[in-house]
Amino acid sequence: MKRTLVLAALFSAALGAGVQISGAQPAAAAPGVVPKQVEAWAFCGVRPSDPNAQATANAMADFGGIDVTFGPCNDPNGVPPYPYTVTNPGLRYVDPATYMQVVQINANAGMKTVVYDNRIWSTVQADRNAAVAFWAPVLEHIEAWDMGDEWNPGAPEWAVLNTRWDTVLADVTVRTRIQPYTNHDRFSLDESLRDLPGSANLLSFTQYEGDLGASVARQFDSQTSTMMCGINAYAHFLHPNRPPDFQPTVDKIRNGMQSLIAAGCDSFLVFGGARVYDTPNFDPVSLADLTGQPTDWATALLEGAGFSSYKPVGPSRLLETRGALTTVDNLFNGIGPRPAESVTQLQVGGRAGVRSDATTAILNVTVTGAAAAGYITVFPCAATRPNAAQVNYAAGVDVATAVVAKLDSSGRVCIYTFSQTDMAIDINGYIPKGSTYSPLTPARLLETRTDASLTTVDGQYLAVGFRGAGSTTELQVTGRGGVPNGATDVVLNVTATNVRVDGFVTVFPCGERPTASHVNFTVGSTVTNAVTAPLRNDGRLCIYTLTDIDLIIDVNGYYPANSAFVSLVPARALDTRVTPALPVEGIELAPATREDNPPIVLQVAGARGVPANANAVILNVTVVDPKKAGFITVFPCGDTRPNASNLNFRVGQTVANMVVAEIGQRGSICIHRSAETQVVVDITNIHP
Repeated sequence: MKRTLVLAALFSAALGAGVQISGAQPAAAAPGVVPKQVEAWAFCGVRPSDPNAQATANAMADFGGIDVTFGPCNDPNGVPPYPYTVTNPGLRYVDPATYMQVVQINANAGMKTVVYDNRIWSTVQADRNAAVAFWAPVLEHIEAWDMGDEWNPGAPEWAVLNTRWDTVLADVTVRTRIQPYTNHDRFSLDESLRDLPGSANLLSFTQYEGDLGASVARQFDSQTSTMMCGINAYAHFLHPNRPPDFQPTVDKIRNGMQSLIAAGCDSFLVFGGARVYDTPNFDPVSLADLTGQPTDWATALLEGAGFSSYKPVGPSRLLETRGALTTVDNLFNGIGPRPAESVTQLQVGGRAGVRSDATTAILNVTVTGAAAAGYITVFPCAATRPNAAQVNYAAGVDVATAVVAKLDSSGRVCIYTFSQTDMAIDINGYIPKGSTYSPLTPARLLETRTDASLTTVDGQYLAVGFRGAGSTTELQVTGRGGVPNGATDVVLNVTATNVRVDGFVTVFPCGERPTASHVNFTVGSTVTNAVTAPLRNDGRLCIYTLTDIDLIIDVNGYYPANSAFVSLVPARALDTRVTPALPVEGIELAPATREDNPPIVLQVAGARGVPANANAVILNVTVVDPKKAGFITVFPCGDTRPNASNLNFRVGQTVANMVVAEIGQRGSICIHRSAETQVVVDITNIHP
């Protein structure tokens, strides 16, 4: 399981007259533990006649992490017993032409197919030749030859399987390099290893009750190179005498998979891909609904297989108050400065590639041309505006801050503006329904200022006074603001205010303080940054302050222990003051980025503890000593640079922001600088 280690962005050091970030490099350290990532096959595949077949296949692949599907499960007239046996499959399997359509639909979605074609074990050579010729154009998209499943070693049918298996291995597998496959009842694994050559390469079995087969996996793990275990994603054979644990939930799917992985399972056969038999004995809900849209079970399956469900999009502009500029769809464009004490409703779900049922949006909120000092609060529109702030700004100063925002049931956020200002909001990604991440309406956990009008969510850690230079404040997080006991990571907004001396703040899970910082500030400023912070086992974290400041901390959400999210020992990926980014071979910049000021190309995946197939990384990006005012845009290499920004800066300013960055070509991200400046990039977290 994931065990969160030490987090933080490494733009460390005090700020002062010659504003600098410490050039010292952190000691090499092991990364956080990335969950074991496994392959998943889905029973059943799509029906080509379904008008939503391609959408369903895409949903299974993209949101459920399905790598392979079987053929379609046609409705066997709805009344058990089904007309199926292993030697006479009836309507369970379809004709080769229909299978060919499934293969092509799956290939479009990036999946392979397990193909059933009884010609491949025919005793007539011409039949086998015809089958091989038929499938030859799509062999790269076929994972295995389907031999049927749950054969009984105590019945004559076992001899039938042996004959089929040997025939396929001796001829069709030699010519196609595709192996035969069958799924077993748990009681026939010894016979399979004994009688079916190659079974140890992929030993597949299913157990629905009890420990779901964990004890079986442990028993046979040492005898196999790949153990495929079953996971129940629909209410399998709902009968009155079936136990209630046959009725799956999101948590059962995720937790069942993780317990089986711990027992030695290397891949999964998922019962509940596309909709299965439309009968009372099968729940009608699977990984995709009737319209081809993914369900929250797909999200649970993806996370259970060890992959983050975070979906990067854009960056794309969702709101632009200024005229003569654009948003991604021209909505919420040129709407004018937001008045003081106003609330702007912004539709996020259903725009810029964000699903309409997303629960959380990762936004970048930029304030420009403010008439007076103030702050912004982003919250779900269905909630009462909380006592919290994500962006603090001064008159006439451009400020950008990452905001991890909970959406309401309509996919909206509301933006409260304390004083009149223009504003731009960009989307960088979202978290779909069914994820382990739990967004919260922002809640204040710490307020050091002694003003009697201020408060925290529960009255604790309120008016505790100025944080002295060199002090460390220990803060209880779990059990407050909606964060439960057992949470391992939290998403915070950390604000430094009433600053008397330049300095920085470091947030860490207590214990040894890392050489790192999260918020850099100068005299008289109020500065906020988003922080994704790991917690100590008792649900606490520590906040180190280099110099005297007041401190405010709000919580926006949390990750539980069984999430696929990973916090790292921070790793410095780039410091242009020390050395430029190393070249990355094979990067093809989009034409619009081949300009006089080309982006920095930085490889992040496959290095510094980040898996080669990582989905996205969380960075702290810092600019140092800019020569002119400008902005930074981080985007996946290979894409055209978007109309968006991640942070804004003034001449000579040192400023940082959290960036959740999608990884592009060759595991790289591109960093555009609109003006000359030094850049420091640190990797703090992974969405694997």
